[in-house]
Amino acid sequence: MAEDLISVVDDDEPIRRTNELLLESFGFRTAVFDSAESYLSSGLLRETACLVVDIKMPGMDGLELQSRIAAGGSSVLRSHLR
Repeated sequence: MAEDLISVVDDDEPIRRTNELLLESFGFRTAVFDSAESYLSSGLLRETACLVVDIKMPGMDGLELQSRIAAGGSSVLRSHLR
């Protein structure tokens, strides 16, 4: 159905899985990650149309991830946070 990718970044496995199942039930293509670092190293930033991020995570938290993405000029934040 939907071709845009929704990426979910959350260190809590049950939350990740629940979000994945919910989004997929509506026909969205999803990718899930257990850390901000794993998301950044996945190579899926350019494909991501929507990013769902946990704010409190060990290591890089959600706010730092947002800052890094914004500093890199990614359209995932520019096009959705107006």
